[in-house]
Amino acid sequence: TTTVLGGHYTINVNKGDILTFSVIGMIKKDVNIKSEGKIDVILEYDVYSIDEVVAIGYGSSKKSDLTGSVVSIKPEKLANKVGMVSSSLQGLAAGVLVTQGNMKPGADASIVIRGSGTLKAGNEPLYIVDGVPVQGGLQDLSASDIESIEILKDASSSSIYGSRASNGVILISTKKGTKGKSKISFNVSNGFQTMLNKQKLMNAQQYYELSSSVDPNYKWTSDELRLLSSGGSTDWQDAVTQKGNYQNYNFSLSGGNEKSSQFLGIDWYNQKGTIKNSSFNKGTIRYNMDSKINEWLNSGIRFNVIESALSNINEETDPAYGTMFSAISSQPTAPIFTDNGEYFDGFLNTKANPVAIVDLLDRITKKTRMVGSVYFELEPIKNLKLRSDNGGELVFYKVNQYEDGRMGQHYTKDGHANIMSNKKRYWQTENTATYNLKHLEHKLTILGGFSASRMRRLQPTRKV
Repeated sequence: TTTVLGGHYTINVNKGDILTFSVIGMIKKDVNIKSEGKIDVILEYDVYSIDEVVAIGYGSSKKSDLTGSVVSIKPEKLANKVGMVSSSLQGLAAGVLVTQGNMKPGADASIVIRGSGTLKAGNEPLYIVDGVPVQGGLQDLSASDIESIEILKDASSSSIYGSRASNGVILISTKKGTKGKSKISFNVSNGFQTMLNKQKLMNAQQYYELSSSVDPNYKWTSDELRLLSSGGSTDWQDAVTQKGNYQNYNFSLSGGNEKSSQFLGIDWYNQKGTIKNSSFNKGTIRYNMDSKINEWLNSGIRFNVIESALSNINEETDPAYGTMFSAISSQPTAPIFTDNGEYFDGFLNTKANPVAIVDLLDRITKKTRMVGSVYFELEPIKNLKLRSDNGGELVFYKVNQYEDGRMGQHYTKDGHANIMSNKKRYWQTENTATYNLKHLEHKLTILGGFSASRMRRLQPTRKV
């Protein structure tokens, strides 16, 4: 039998029987039944955690039975982390390097397990969320929905996934409903981000003196001379940056009984970047359900919908003349606006006025992602389990971009609009048979099965 939330239980026993009380992470305790009535038991923590159960791909195992290198991260270690799930893993696992190379809104951290693994396949590990591979990192995952994270670091641990696991595997299990009274949780977190280390650059007078000594015949524009005569100087880094902030709201509801358990999670994340007019917002709804149909048949559903929108600067498509590159390369003698109130456009080393880029370049990337799976687990005879997992993913991308004609000489004079859309479909089926045999102190587990998957990415469509 199992206890309810408060630890209460009922069970029919005979005098002389032995009751065994066990909970994962605690030391088992046997009690000899000597009389009828109430029996209270206090279990002690297993300080070595050798009986902790971890996911290892197609199933789970006790830590004491593992021969491969597996790191398990529990949700309490992520409780005080902020931002994306990938960046929250920093410092939590030996041999796992997590670097945040880009601080733009919605950016994922890069994860490398035990150094670079391949020459052409990149260094990112394979991400598996509730049995379904995830493309493009963990950007769409809410940290509040995570039940556990297992990192498979060596070849023996990740061999079942084939060449896809050449850089290691990160297995993520999301939360399930708990038996007993319904539990409601609401969490709010917010904070700010700011640019701490600006590049130390010359001011307008220093730049004027250096340029004049190198090229005495250089012709300064009237707008630059006006700025110099007034003693002014343009700090382009300050002109394009701001204090960023983020807000995260999470609501969850879980509950269940002996027959079924359910979990519902709703998450909203909003981030304003340190570059002006850059932002990222994401809404997530997750529903997990597990049901015990009868003594030999279990089933469950996993369903997740994510809607996100990224308003971004042009760092990705134009790295040589991106916003921050332009901000540190533009001459400080150049004003933001001319005498006529137009954006200054006489730059030497950059593509356009940095302020014009953040003010007039409008790029919004919208993504809708739906992923779900259903499983059936059958136990026709004792110790033999037949399991079928069937899932799929549907992703819609849409990028709306408009370049205003006032952005400068290097852009289209009359402006340019572009709409690009893309769609991806993925499905998979995994069917396994597992037989567990235990005799005295010996254990034997036999696993066999087959897996099939298919991904179809439609060619992007463009409208100009």
